[in-house]
Amino acid sequence: MHFLLPPSLFEFGIFSVFALFLLLNWRKVYIIEKRYPFLHYNRRAFLFKSVLRLLTISCVIVALLAPFKKIVQEEVSADNHHMYLLVDLSNSMRVQDTPPGRFERTKYTLSQIIQQTNGSYCIILFTNEALIYCPLTHDKEAILDLYIPPMTFGLTSGGGSNISQAYALAMENVKKNHKEGVKNSIICFSDWESSELPAASLFREATLYNLSFYQVVVGSVTGEYIPWQGGVLKKDGRAVISKAIPENANKLCNKLTDCRVYQIAPEVDDTATLIRNINENSTTITNRQHIATDNIYHMPLLLAILFLILDLSFPLPLIHFKR
Repeated sequence: MHFLLPPSLFEFGIFSVFALFLLLNWRKVYIIEKRYPFLHYNRRAFLFKSVLRLLTISCVIVALLAPFKKIVQEEVSADNHHMYLLVDLSNSMRVQDTPPGRFERTKYTLSQIIQQTNGSYCIILFTNEALIYCPLTHDKEAILDLYIPPMTFGLTSGGGSNISQAYALAMENVKKNHKEGVKNSIICFSDWESSELPAASLFREATLYNLSFYQVVVGSVTGEYIPWQGGVLKKDGRAVISKAIPENANKLCNKLTDCRVYQIAPEVDDTATLIRNINENSTTITNRQHIATDNIYHMPLLLAILFLILDLSFPLPLIHFKR
């Protein structure tokens, strides 16, 4: 509760005069009982009425101070931006050519995106199959604490990389979750070794959903051997070398509108540029706050009237003869 007028000597004076008046009444009771021993004053009744009258005048004084309460109407700042983060968990993402490794670097970049952008996030993992690992949510803490740290290989079946299926699942959720005025983005992390890219027909309605694409190529173009069970992965008796192929990401971008390619490798790191571009494409609701006041002086006045009615309703016999 707030007061429009601060307490002044006037209010304190009123209360003091009234309290003094009650004390003088108590003194009169004492004098009457001493002077006329055959009379008895009902002190409990007098005390009850005195308390009611003190409460009455206190409520009147509070009403004079013009009490009010603040009503804060606030629109929380939020970005109407749905981001679908596609993460490649194929065996080639085990390569450590980009310290501390392609997959670990991807997890780190995911954390940076979530920390430095605003919106809602959905994480889709894919190998030969794709699945929703984290449903669309704006709860950053849950994603950073509960989803990203335990993310690891083996959550999806197979060791290949089916980017087409991942994009199909992402587009399905874009259509399902889209609302008017919402910005949608698909951000795909992969080494892009797979040459089986999504068909252009999958993105025919992309402009209807205000959709942007960010293809992130993780790994070096020179490549390294794929770690596997204490050694390296072999195929037909030969150690397999995995190389990042930015050309495949560019091929997909050529089929799309509003698409960009970024690289995370030992020689280049486009993470800062990626985050800046995401923020530039966000549609933000500005934080608005409105403070209104609601006068509540009538509440202490109603209490004062209630106490006054109680005082008048109990005409207690204050003086009687001693037996």
